[in-house]
Amino acid sequence: MIDRLANVSSVAPGRIDARTALDIVSKHLYPNASFTYRSAGTQGKGVVFDGGAFFHSRPQVTQVALPLSDGSLASGWRVETWAAQTNQLHYTIVDGEGQILEVESRTANDSYNVFVVDPDKGAQQVVAGPAPAMSNHPPVGSMRVRSRLFRLAGTTPNPILIRQGEIAPTKAARS
Repeated sequence: MIDRLANVSSVAPGRIDARTALDIVSKHLYPNASFTYRSAGTQGKGVVFDGGAFFHSRPQVTQVALPLSDGSLASGWRVETWAAQTNQLHYTIVDGEGQILEVESRTANDSYNVFVVDPDKGAQQVVAGPAPAMSNHPPVGSMRVRSRLFRLAGTTPNPILIRQGEIAPTKAARS
């Protein structure tokens, strides 16, 4: 659901490219490893690189617009790396000058404070994620936006809206 939109006039260009962003992240996350990356095409809006058997899936680098404190936007990169041996999945944000701004660990030991059904049918519980390996369905939960309750599926930072408007609005949830 898009809550607010803003006009975007232009995004200030950066000095680094996708490959350089990946090199910077690799040196930061895996200082004792060396890589020879080869471009493997595109996936969605990202550039995919072959990094060899070290990775569970190919590293992907996507150009993003980073909001600055003065309201302007600057070019940056979101770098996704998933190490096979340690099962460490990272989303790393790099600005257009090559500075790492954020590293988000998205490993298999995630947990979430959720309403298992919805806020009117019980308190929040801590649920381990991701979904159990034998399950064919991702976890389902609820999200409240302006007193409307939405049912969600998935444990990703970008959950998938699966039903909208099927549940009557309820009182605000308390955490």
